[in-house]
Amino acid sequence: ALTPDWTPKYRTNVEQVDLGRGNVEITYSFGRIFPDQTTGRYFCGNISSSDMMVYLNGRLIQSNLFGEIWNKPHPQFNSFLFLVDLRAVDGNLNALPIPTPDKDQMVLGDPRFQKLLAWARKLCPSPRDYVFQHKESEEAALCRDLQARLEATGTVTCSRLEMPLLIQDNGKAARSDLYVRTTDGRAVLYEAKAKTSKIQDLAQLSAYALAYAEDGLQLDELILVARKHNPSVVAFRDFLASRWFRDMKTPAIRLLTWAEVEASIF
Repeated sequence: ALTPDWTPKYRTNVEQVDLGRGNVEITYSFGRIFPDQTTGRYFCGNISSSDMMVYLNGRLIQSNLFGEIWNKPHPQFNSFLFLVDLRAVDGNLNALPIPTPDKDQMVLGDPRFQKLLAWARKLCPSPRDYVFQHKESEEAALCRDLQARLEATGTVTCSRLEMPLLIQDNGKAARSDLYVRTTDGRAVLYEAKAKTSKIQDLAQLSAYALAYAEDGLQLDELILVARKHNPSVVAFRDFLASRWFRDMKTPAIRLLTWAEVEASIF
């Protein structure tokens, strides 16, 4: 089967995900389509051959899902591609999302398919991370360096900058700084501040954790990174650790400095 000529960010992973009726094996990869004579006819880097393409046992079954996952499509992101192949586990065909009778696309209203889209939103990097070049703020540059350091350890299976939340800020989706999933299954959220941290920064990080929990993503650890932390921030961290929200599982809450990050303390 043809595959795009990816940029070096391309990688392939396999995992089992329960979409509501048992585990489904998902093989997935994502990257930036690089123009090439052998693949250009099929992966042109345009709206018809970009965003997310879903295969069922190796057969293309659904594409053009940018709007369902990342809101509005934009020509800047046309060269970004997320390939997903679904296969049954132990013969459990009911675990797979339902295709239409002629098997040329998925039934978009199927709860299993909606859970697949929710899985994609949490896992897949923003297309912006792959194709959009822009002038970064100091905090954004620090976050990107932190992401690179974490990935270099080999203990991270997924890392995502500016992951959107299901809350709006002046009409736009609010975004967290850095989300990672580790090889031991932990979900960790980082909030980065270039200068001295404030109580509001830790409160913001906690609010993000609540928003993600509402969307089904339970975070195991919250980490605030800054040049240094005031005693009031340390006291507030201790308060949150002892009085978390309702009956929710309390995540580990850590305060790190950029000096510790440079020393490979994450």
